Amino acid sequence: MQENFPDYTIRTKEFPFLLVKFASLFDASVKFIMPYWNREIVLDNSKSISILGMTYRDIKTTLIEGAQSMIDCGLIINKAKKSKKRGKNDETIDYSQATDQNDTVLVLTDD
Repeated sequence: MQENFPDYTIRTKEFPFLLVKFASLFDASVKFIMPYWNREIVLDNSKSISILGMTYRDIKTTLIEGAQSMIDCGLIINKAKKSKKRGKNDETIDYSQATDQNDTVLVLTDD
């Protein structure tokens, strides 16, 4: 992904189990994933291909286009571009009003 988005820092890190376990006490969506922690999930789409004739897109292309879509919609903010000094005529964007209460805004930096 980094080669497709060179202006963004993409951090990949696994959350510690105890932190996720603690968060699951307060958040039902985190509690839902706990049984799948450190388990390999194998899915089979052969019936959807053979019976329904479905075709699936390449996962890398799907992830790149999904990330670009989130950038275009303002869900991923390039912190380096946002923090650059603005001129007096530049408009200031209030990201706190950009999403609903349940939405997540990802902030990527140029560290």
